[in-house]
Order: sequence, then C-alpha cells, then structure tokens
Amino acid sequence: MSASCLCYFGQEPSRTREVKPCRCKPLNQLVARSIIDPGVVQAFNAGRIGDVLSDLDFTADLRGRLAQVRAGTWAEFAVLAYRIVRAEVQMPARIQLPSPVEGLLPKQERASKRHVA
Repeated sequence: MSASCLCYFGQEPSRTREVKPCRCKPLNQLVARSIIDPGVVQAFNAGRIGDVLSDLDFTADLRGRLAQVRAGTWAEFAVLAYRIVRAEVQMPARIQLPSPVEGLLPKQERASKRHVA
C-alpha cells in the first residue's frame, strides 16, 4: 500500500480551494512508518496499536476510533483506517453555476427585462 496515495482521495492538493489541515497526514505517516519500522506491525499484532497512534497527530476522537478497529492483518487495518479517515474528510463543495437554460442573470433582472420588451 502506497503511503503517498492516501491523502489525496482522488483530488490533487493544488486543486482544492480551501486549505484545511489534512487529517490523513498522520495515517500516511503511520503507513510509511510501518514500512520502515517493524515495531509498528509488532505493536498491531500485540494489540497495542493505540500506543503507536498516540505518537502521531490524530485527533483524540479519530485516535480512539482507530484504536478500536479490529482487523486480522496489518494491511486490513490500514484499509479500514483509510476508510474511517476518508469518512472524516469532507470534500470541498462544488461550484454552483446557473443552468444555461435559465441564463446568467438573476431572476429579478430577467423579469424586468421581459416586461420592457
């Protein structure tokens, strides 16, 4: 599992309009650390993943929810953790453009121009 792909959720960071703290950055760090440090997977296997999570910058609520995840393997835990973090992240609102059928003018302006013609 690539540690760098978890944060983007299908969007490039440069295209997001609002700058929000990335809640998935600690998850990326956790997965990357598990690749380098076998102690992360050992802590997971021993049921002490909460100790590792406390070293990272998760919110208290998210840390608690991740610590309660039950998975048979580290890879399964990472996928479930990704889903939990993804559910926490709200995608930026899409721009609401007027319908081409209605035109670009507000309703009041359109109504006044109809009466003039």
